Amino acid sequence: MSVLTDVQQMEEDLRYRSEKLNVEFKAWMDISKANKDGQAKIARHIAAIANSGGGRLYFGVDDDGNAQPRSEAFPLEHYKSDAIHNLLKTRLEPGLQCEVRFTEFTNGVTYPVIHIPPHGATPIGAKDENSFMHVYVRSVGPESVKISSYQQWDTILKRCMRFRKRQAEAVQPV
Repeated sequence: MSVLTDVQQMEEDLRYRSEKLNVEFKAWMDISKANKDGQAKIARHIAAIANSGGGRLYFGVDDDGNAQPRSEAFPLEHYKSDAIHNLLKTRLEPGLQCEVRFTEFTNGVTYPVIHIPPHGATPIGAKDENSFMHVYVRSVGPESVKISSYQQWDTILKRCMRFRKRQAEAVQPV
């Protein structure tokens, strides 16, 4: 299996013009501390993607998978790693370290892309706009939803147990 460059990965993710369980598209948007709704929305999607095995969140792409032109209202500094990690520190529990990359796409526009790892031994919770903590997963649609069924809990808890088992095996002496 070959490793894709960031541009190739973006081309692949946009090819079918729809989101997937591991890919979320967001238009250019305000994610500043002053916009609690915007921050809660991004935290919810990042937690859901992490709880569903990891993936990517693209800014500057509409829900139909169309890469949008640059927005002067939201400069790239708005999406820098420090800004994203400050958002995650205040909105996610336990903490999650994501990688923020800037991909210059074929249309000449640079897009912020958050690369989200899978959760570890514990599901990731996200605070909503009222600071209430919820656990989210990706669901058919795809969309990020609060866990509401036994099957959703079963899936995420089995993934946590597999992670814990791999951790325990890694630290045992040979």
